Amino acid sequence: NAPIGGTEVQLFAIASFFANKCDFQVSVITGDWRQEEIEQYGKITLFRSFSLKKTISHYIRAPFILWRTLKRVNADVFIASPAGPESGIIAFFCKIYRKKFIYRTAHQMDCNGDFEKKNGLLGWLYGYGLRSADVVVTQSEEHQRMLLEGGVSSVVIRNAFVLKENISTENKKKILWVSRCEVWKNPKIFLEIAKKLPHESFQMISPRQKNQKELFEEINRDATSIGNIEFIEKVPFFKIQKYFNEAKIFVGTSEYEGFPNTYLQACIGKTPTVSYKVNPDEFITKNNLGYCAKGNFEKMMKYIRKLLDDEKDWKEKSENAFQYVKKNHDIETVGKQWVELVSKF
Repeated sequence: NAPIGGTEVQLFAIASFFANKCDFQVSVITGDWRQEEIEQYGKITLFRSFSLKKTISHYIRAPFILWRTLKRVNADVFIASPAGPESGIIAFFCKIYRKKFIYRTAHQMDCNGDFEKKNGLLGWLYGYGLRSADVVVTQSEEHQRMLLEGGVSSVVIRNAFVLKENISTENKKKILWVSRCEVWKNPKIFLEIAKKLPHESFQMISPRQKNQKELFEEINRDATSIGNIEFIEKVPFFKIQKYFNEAKIFVGTSEYEGFPNTYLQACIGKTPTVSYKVNPDEFITKNNLGYCAKGNFEKMMKYIRKLLDDEKDWKEKSENAFQYVKKNHDIETVGKQWVELVSKF
């Protein structure tokens, strides 16, 4: 029942690499989802902290519960992500107890000052954490530049995945969209694409969000009525890669992102991507693994049709996609960068 996004996926990957490839003792602080206070998964210890329920009593108790949990963990190095007041609390804890703090950005809003400006005291706490970190890690050169404009230096470490070589490109039949059901993810654009391509098959995987219930019901209803979309509410992370492997095109429609894990999962599946707006470091176009429409819907339709009709173009981008992710996002390479960073302390 916990919302899972790219940040959780990446922290899981980093923690697993630390635990299984190094001599590090690894702990993870989680929210309170009514699990045991301390749980052990392989070599990783999970510590329960505060509830994420948005009530006044939970807001008041959360900082004290987090502080107590930080003391129980008593790590030498703390890594936190993404933007939130927790970062400020962790940074202050590390200052008091002489620990090291690494903050990892996860979204454009973490880097361009928007979160600080739009969230009052919570934004101020985040800003304190960001500027107090011993090291800030970001996902792309674009976000590194944004941070520097705000006076924060950072290092780039890209997102990481475990790769499998034997992905078949046979029998790829569907056009895929995977994202949480939120307004800024623009799920309605995907529905419009499906309407314009009635002879194609579409899959839409979109977990409902507690604060976007009406949007979810609307998207679910409209997708079902269109007829050529298979709507799936939720797929566990460890089962979702097969959908990317079986898709012939992956479509991203967000207004903004960090460095989307879904785009990389498409690359792992040798699936070209067509993005509405998001193209961190122009990696889609620079590496010729798909297209970016720069916010133009008609261009997006043109690019999708080209991939559907031009087999040579599709094959070229399919192979480029896998080669890109293999070179830049293999956990064996990225994990070592994290180990080197932590070992400097």
